[in-house]
Amino acid sequence: GKSATLVMMGQVLAVQGHREPALRAFLEALTTLARMGAADAAKVAEIIRDFKEQLGDAAFPELWQRVTGQKELPAWLHDARTARLAHLLAAAAGHEQEQNWPAAIEAYQQARALFDPAGMTEEERRQYAEIGFRLGLCLKQGGRWSEALKQQEENVAWYKKLGNLYGKASAYLEKGHIYQMMNIYDLALLYYGEAYYLYQQTAEEGTDEAARQLAQRGMADAKESLGDLEFQLKVLPKALTDLEEAEKLYTTLDMPGRAAIIRQTLENAQVSAGGPHD
Repeated sequence: GKSATLVMMGQVLAVQGHREPALRAFLEALTTLARMGAADAAKVAEIIRDFKEQLGDAAFPELWQRVTGQKELPAWLHDARTARLAHLLAAAAGHEQEQNWPAAIEAYQQARALFDPAGMTEEERRQYAEIGFRLGLCLKQGGRWSEALKQQEENVAWYKKLGNLYGKASAYLEKGHIYQMMNIYDLALLYYGEAYYLYQQTAEEGTDEAARQLAQRGMADAKESLGDLEFQLKVLPKALTDLEEAEKLYTTLDMPGRAAIIRQTLENAQVSAGGPHD
């Protein structure tokens, strides 16, 4: 295909000493393959790393800056593991967009296998936990609920180690969703409630506005999940209170679409309950 032609062209140009067009051809091939989530992207990355070795540490960064406009070399140019990880994560994100859950699950599992849980830096631990969270979401979407639950339990443990309240809250919210799908409603309600309190704590301790808004969004999601399930279970006074709070939070967050959906549910709930609720 086009990518193979570009690689071949790059190799010919490199041999002829035309360095700039050679690097442009390699990068175009790499970008095309990475976008497609193709395994060959890793091979092209390897070719670019070889090209870097040939030119040496003085000439290659200058060439890179001329071609890309960037002073810093990306991490994947330094070692094969980083390149492989970047490729797997790009592929997994592409599979998620296509809702190809088995392929996304496999890519995230392969990405996690590149880490050594016993010898990670703080940044690697954070990344490992985030990949675990995405893996848990994909397992849930793929209908593998028991595995998803186990993964989210592992994620809770990692987020605790990292002191990441927001991550722990999100893993709890996911556990609530999975228990609801499994029709284990008492545990679903419990985890929705726990997620709400952790998000609330995160919002109160938030150091910047973006982090606070993210936590408030979590609070709204948790209250909406609680209210919807309570409404379904006919726990009406509590359902109305929780849904009203979710509506207020979405309105504060300037999310009128979500607020309108809840208002519709509230109207239905009030009809069931026999009149408006104060």
